[in-house]
Amino acid sequence: MGHERVIARNNYFNMIGSYGNREANWAVQNCDLLIVVGARLDIRQTGSDVEDFARKARIVQIDIDPSQLGNRVQAELNICATADSFFKALPFRADTFPNLDKNWLAELPMQRDRAQFNEYADWEISPSELSKS
Repeated sequence: MGHERVIARNNYFNMIGSYGNREANWAVQNCDLLIVVGARLDIRQTGSDVEDFARKARIVQIDIDPSQLGNRVQAELNICATADSFFKALPFRADTFPNLDKNWLAELPMQRDRAQFNEYADWEISPSELSKS
């Protein structure tokens, strides 16, 4: 689990899957390109119906372990490499994706804002309030 190594900036939405955040799962289900680096895409991340995972996306999967490539989810492109070598070969910059829909960039934070609500507000002790620290 390398997510703790990622700096949480405005466009970071944390983990996906059954233990992930709603906004991260929404992003995966609605993106048109999903680049997966070093994640084996197990059932906790994808759900049992892999055909429905990232249903609108072309998927690129990068992993150091070739047995994890195309293991459950069939990617458009599988790359056997370390994350370090991948990012050195393809450094992401502002112009890496020139056709990026600006509405997408605005939609993602709105999805995060919609997902940040206390669904236990009527409980005497809310799990949302207990775990805010």
